[in-house]
Amino acid sequence: MRMGKREVHEFLHPLEPVYKECLYCGERKSMVCLTCGYCYECHPAIEQMERRLLAKAPNVIISTLEDIEAA
Repeated sequence: MRMGKREVHEFLHPLEPVYKECLYCGERKSMVCLTCGYCYECHPAIEQMERRLLAKAPNVIISTLEDIEAA
């Protein structure tokens, strides 16, 4: 996903809570981002890593957590 513009990520399921496993911490939670799969608690850390990566290389395309951590 290209992070040039800020995207709004949805955390709430419209009908009922849906428990999913966070891709970052691996815990099963109800507040998992429907767009990227990170829980509400881990999402700020992921966004911070993305911002640091984009500051180093503004033309990079981020597709996975491995792309972020490798940079």
